[in-house]
Amino acid sequence: MPTAGATLEGDLNTLAANAGRWARMTAPQKRRLLAEVVGTVATCASRWADAAAVAKGIAGTEAAGEESISGPWAVLYALRRYLRTLDQIVASGTPQVPANRISTRPDGRTVVDVFPVTGYDRLLFAGISAQVWMQDGVTPTSLPSTLGTFYRAADTQGRVAVVLGAGNISSIGPLDVLYKLIAEGAVCLLKLNPVNEYLKHILVDALAPLVREGYLRVVRGGADVGRELCAHPLVDEIHITGSERTHDAIVF
Repeated sequence: MPTAGATLEGDLNTLAANAGRWARMTAPQKRRLLAEVVGTVATCASRWADAAAVAKGIAGTEAAGEESISGPWAVLYALRRYLRTLDQIVASGTPQVPANRISTRPDGRTVVDVFPVTGYDRLLFAGISAQVWMQDGVTPTSLPSTLGTFYRAADTQGRVAVVLGAGNISSIGPLDVLYKLIAEGAVCLLKLNPVNEYLKHILVDALAPLVREGYLRVVRGGADVGRELCAHPLVDEIHITGSERTHDAIVF
Protein backbone atom coordinates (compact mmCIF):
# COMPACT_ATOMS: atom_id res chain seq x y z
CA MET A 1 0.00 0.00 0.00
CA PRO A 2 1.49 3.41 -0.96
CA THR A 3 2.33 5.87 1.82
CA ALA A 4 0.42 9.13 2.20
CA GLY A 5 3.43 11.01 0.86
CA ALA A 6 3.69 8.78 -2.18
CA THR A 7 -0.02 9.23 -2.88
CA LEU A 8 0.27 13.02 -2.70
CA GLU A 9 3.28 12.93 -5.00
CA GLY A 10 1.38 10.78 -7.48
CA ASP A 11 -1.64 13.09 -7.35
CA LEU A 12 0.44 16.20 -7.95
CA ASN A 13 2.33 14.57 -10.81
CA THR A 14 -0.97 13.60 -12.45
CA LEU A 15 -2.30 17.15 -12.11
CA ALA A 16 0.91 18.69 -13.42
CA ALA A 17 0.83 16.36 -16.43
CA ASN A 18 -2.72 17.46 -17.30
CA ALA A 19 -2.56 21.13 -16.35
CA GLY A 20 -1.62 22.31 -19.83
CA ARG A 21 -4.37 20.25 -21.45
CA TRP A 22 -6.97 21.83 -19.18
CA ALA A 23 -5.60 25.33 -19.77
CA ARG A 24 -5.80 24.89 -23.54
CA MET A 25 -9.22 23.27 -23.54
CA THR A 26 -11.78 25.36 -25.41
CA ALA A 27 -14.87 26.80 -23.79
CA PRO A 28 -17.19 24.36 -25.65
CA GLN A 29 -15.09 21.42 -24.46
CA LYS A 30 -15.18 22.64 -20.89
CA ARG A 31 -18.90 23.16 -21.15
CA ARG A 32 -19.45 19.56 -22.24
CA LEU A 33 -17.37 18.25 -19.35
CA LEU A 34 -19.14 20.45 -16.80
CA ALA A 35 -22.53 19.36 -18.10
CA GLU A 36 -21.42 15.82 -17.27
CA VAL A 37 -20.46 16.99 -13.77
CA VAL A 38 -23.99 18.31 -13.25
CA GLY A 39 -25.25 14.77 -13.69
CA THR A 40 -22.76 13.18 -11.31
CA VAL A 41 -23.37 15.79 -8.59
CA ALA A 42 -27.11 15.26 -8.90
CA THR A 43 -26.66 11.50 -8.62
CA CYS A 44 -24.65 11.92 -5.40
CA ALA A 45 -26.83 14.65 -3.87
CA SER A 46 -28.83 12.50 -1.46
CA ARG A 47 -25.78 10.57 -0.33
CA TRP A 48 -23.88 13.83 0.20
CA ALA A 49 -26.64 15.50 2.23
CA ASP A 50 -27.33 12.39 4.29
CA ALA A 51 -23.67 11.98 5.19
CA ALA A 52 -23.41 15.62 6.24
CA ALA A 53 -26.51 15.33 8.43
CA VAL A 54 -25.13 12.24 10.15
CA ALA A 55 -21.74 13.91 10.70
CA LYS A 56 -23.41 16.91 12.33
CA GLY A 57 -25.78 14.82 14.44
CA ILE A 58 -28.92 16.25 12.85
CA ALA A 59 -30.06 13.26 10.77
CA GLY A 60 -33.81 12.79 10.99
CA THR A 61 -34.45 16.35 12.17
CA GLU A 62 -35.87 19.36 10.33
CA ALA A 63 -32.40 20.89 10.27
CA ALA A 64 -31.16 18.07 8.03
CA GLY A 65 -32.74 19.73 5.00
CA GLU A 66 -30.20 22.52 5.23
CA GLU A 67 -27.46 20.06 4.25
CA SER A 68 -29.05 19.58 0.83
CA ILE A 69 -29.18 23.33 0.24
CA SER A 70 -25.73 24.23 1.56
CA GLY A 71 -24.08 21.17 0.00
CA PRO A 72 -24.99 19.64 -3.37
CA TRP A 73 -27.65 22.18 -4.30
CA ALA A 74 -25.17 25.05 -3.95
CA VAL A 75 -22.72 23.25 -6.23
CA LEU A 76 -25.42 22.48 -8.80
CA TYR A 77 -26.52 26.12 -8.73
CA ALA A 78 -22.95 27.28 -9.38
CA LEU A 79 -22.46 24.75 -12.17
CA ARG A 80 -25.57 25.98 -13.96
CA ARG A 81 -24.28 29.55 -13.77
CA TYR A 82 -20.86 28.51 -15.06
CA LEU A 83 -22.51 26.72 -17.97
CA ARG A 84 -24.43 29.89 -18.81
CA THR A 85 -21.23 31.94 -18.66
CA LEU A 86 -19.39 29.48 -20.91
CA ASP A 87 -22.27 29.71 -23.38
CA GLN A 88 -21.77 33.49 -23.45
CA ILE A 89 -18.02 33.07 -23.96
CA VAL A 90 -18.66 30.66 -26.83
CA ALA A 91 -21.11 33.08 -28.45
CA SER A 92 -19.27 36.37 -27.98
CA GLY A 93 -15.84 35.70 -26.49
CA THR A 94 -16.64 37.19 -23.10
CA PRO A 95 -19.24 36.97 -20.29
CA GLN A 96 -22.12 39.36 -20.78
CA VAL A 97 -23.32 41.95 -18.25
CA PRO A 98 -26.53 43.80 -19.18
CA ALA A 99 -26.11 47.58 -19.17
CA ASN A 100 -28.95 48.02 -16.68
CA ARG A 101 -26.91 46.13 -14.08
CA ILE A 102 -23.96 48.53 -14.27
CA SER A 103 -23.89 51.79 -12.33
CA THR A 104 -21.40 54.33 -10.99
CA ARG A 105 -21.14 55.39 -7.36
CA PRO A 106 -20.76 59.08 -6.43
CA ASP A 107 -17.05 58.46 -5.83
CA GLY A 108 -16.70 57.20 -9.43
CA ARG A 109 -16.41 53.49 -8.64
CA THR A 110 -18.14 51.16 -11.10
CA VAL A 111 -20.64 48.77 -9.51
CA VAL A 112 -22.33 45.69 -10.99
CA ASP A 113 -25.53 44.18 -9.60
CA VAL A 114 -24.79 40.45 -9.80
CA PHE A 115 -27.65 38.95 -7.78
CA PRO A 116 -30.51 38.21 -8.14
CA VAL A 117 -30.41 37.45 -11.85
CA THR A 118 -33.51 35.39 -12.56
CA GLY A 119 -37.05 35.23 -11.24
CA TYR A 120 -36.05 31.93 -9.67
CA ASP A 121 -33.40 33.79 -7.68
CA ARG A 122 -35.90 36.37 -6.50
CA LEU A 123 -38.33 33.69 -5.39
CA LEU A 124 -35.83 31.55 -3.47
CA PHE A 125 -33.71 34.38 -2.08
CA ALA A 126 -36.27 37.09 -1.40
CA GLY A 127 -34.65 40.21 -0.01
CA ILE A 128 -31.08 39.11 -0.78
CA SER A 129 -28.95 41.00 -3.28
CA ALA A 130 -25.26 41.29 -4.11
CA GLN A 131 -23.00 43.75 -5.89
CA VAL A 132 -19.42 43.64 -7.11
CA TRP A 133 -17.51 46.90 -6.71
CA MET A 134 -14.86 47.20 -9.37
CA GLN A 135 -11.29 48.29 -8.71
CA ASP A 136 -10.31 51.91 -9.27
CA GLY A 137 -9.90 52.71 -12.92
CA VAL A 138 -12.51 50.23 -14.21
CA THR A 139 -15.25 52.13 -16.01
CA PRO A 140 -18.56 50.93 -17.45
CA THR A 141 -16.90 51.14 -20.88
CA SER A 142 -13.78 49.16 -19.92
CA LEU A 143 -15.63 46.64 -17.75
CA PRO A 144 -16.08 43.99 -20.51
CA SER A 145 -12.30 43.82 -21.00
CA THR A 146 -11.90 42.67 -17.38
CA LEU A 147 -14.30 39.72 -17.69
CA GLY A 148 -13.29 36.16 -18.56
CA THR A 149 -9.72 37.27 -19.21
CA PHE A 150 -8.33 33.73 -19.01
CA TYR A 151 -10.26 32.81 -22.16
CA ARG A 152 -8.56 35.59 -24.11
CA ALA A 153 -5.06 35.17 -22.70
CA ALA A 154 -2.27 34.43 -25.14
CA ASP A 155 -0.30 32.48 -22.52
CA THR A 156 -2.25 29.37 -21.57
CA GLN A 157 0.38 27.55 -19.55
CA GLY A 158 -1.16 25.16 -17.08
CA ARG A 159 -1.02 25.70 -13.34
CA VAL A 160 -1.57 23.46 -10.32
CA ALA A 161 -3.52 24.92 -7.40
CA VAL A 162 -3.89 23.50 -3.91
CA VAL A 163 -7.31 24.30 -2.46
CA LEU A 164 -7.39 24.10 1.33
CA GLY A 165 -11.06 23.41 1.94
CA ALA A 166 -13.08 25.08 4.66
CA GLY A 167 -14.76 22.97 7.33
CA ASN A 168 -18.03 24.74 8.06
CA ILE A 169 -20.04 24.35 4.83
CA SER A 170 -19.60 21.21 2.75
CA SER A 171 -19.92 22.98 -0.61
CA ILE A 172 -17.16 25.56 -0.07
CA GLY A 173 -14.28 23.28 -1.10
CA PRO A 174 -15.94 22.12 -4.33
CA LEU A 175 -17.05 25.68 -5.13
CA ASP A 176 -13.49 26.95 -4.68
CA VAL A 177 -12.28 24.16 -6.98
CA LEU A 178 -14.80 25.09 -9.67
CA TYR A 179 -13.75 28.73 -9.52
CA LYS A 180 -10.06 27.90 -9.88
CA LEU A 181 -10.78 25.50 -12.74
CA ILE A 182 -13.24 27.58 -14.73
CA ALA A 183 -12.40 31.20 -14.01
CA GLU A 184 -8.63 30.90 -13.61
CA GLY A 185 -7.75 27.76 -15.58
CA ALA A 186 -5.84 25.90 -12.84
CA VAL A 187 -6.16 22.19 -12.13
CA CYS A 188 -6.75 21.48 -8.46
CA LEU A 189 -5.81 19.31 -5.54
CA LEU A 190 -8.52 19.75 -2.90
CA LYS A 191 -7.37 19.00 0.63
CA LEU A 192 -10.43 18.57 2.78
CA ASN A 193 -10.61 20.11 6.21
CA PRO A 194 -10.43 17.27 8.77
CA VAL A 195 -13.97 18.20 9.83
CA ASN A 196 -15.20 17.19 6.37
CA GLU A 197 -12.96 14.18 5.69
CA TYR A 198 -16.03 11.92 5.55
CA LEU A 199 -16.90 13.59 2.24
CA LYS A 200 -13.83 12.44 0.33
CA HIS A 201 -15.30 9.47 -1.53
CA ILE A 202 -18.59 11.28 -2.08
CA LEU A 203 -16.86 14.27 -3.66
CA VAL A 204 -14.67 12.03 -5.80
CA ASP A 205 -17.86 10.45 -7.16
CA ALA A 206 -19.75 13.75 -7.44
CA LEU A 207 -16.91 15.37 -9.41
CA ALA A 208 -15.94 12.15 -11.17
CA PRO A 209 -15.53 13.56 -14.72
CA LEU A 210 -12.91 16.04 -13.47
CA VAL A 211 -11.15 13.31 -11.47
CA ARG A 212 -11.28 10.90 -14.41
CA GLU A 213 -9.59 13.37 -16.76
CA GLY A 214 -6.83 14.20 -14.27
CA TYR A 215 -7.91 17.76 -13.54
CA LEU A 216 -8.85 17.19 -9.89
CA ARG A 217 -7.66 15.17 -6.94
CA VAL A 218 -9.24 15.08 -3.46
CA VAL A 219 -7.21 14.20 -0.38
CA ARG A 220 -7.59 14.01 3.37
CA GLY A 221 -5.13 15.25 5.96
CA GLY A 222 -4.36 17.68 8.72
CA ALA A 223 -1.95 20.57 9.05
CA ASP A 224 1.03 18.34 8.22
CA VAL A 225 -0.42 17.50 4.82
CA GLY A 226 -1.30 21.15 4.25
CA ARG A 227 2.27 22.19 5.00
CA GLU A 228 3.67 19.59 2.62
CA LEU A 229 1.37 20.68 -0.19
CA CYS A 230 1.98 24.39 0.27
CA ALA A 231 5.74 23.86 0.02
CA HIS A 232 5.69 21.38 -2.86
CA PRO A 233 7.56 22.47 -6.02
CA LEU A 234 4.75 21.31 -8.31
CA VAL A 235 2.23 23.62 -6.64
CA ASP A 236 1.87 26.99 -8.37
CA GLU A 237 -0.97 28.49 -6.34
CA ILE A 238 -2.60 28.15 -2.93
CA HIS A 239 -6.27 28.95 -2.39
CA ILE A 240 -7.70 29.04 1.12
CA THR A 241 -11.02 29.72 2.74
CA GLY A 242 -10.05 29.68 6.37
CA SER A 243 -8.87 31.45 9.46
CA GLU A 244 -6.33 34.21 9.96
CA ARG A 245 -4.16 31.61 11.72
CA THR A 246 -4.11 29.43 8.59
CA HIS A 247 -3.23 32.42 6.43
CA ASP A 248 -0.38 33.44 8.71
CA ALA A 249 0.99 29.89 8.87
CA ILE A 250 1.21 29.80 5.07
CA VAL A 251 2.58 33.30 4.55
CA PHE A 252 4.99 33.58 7.46
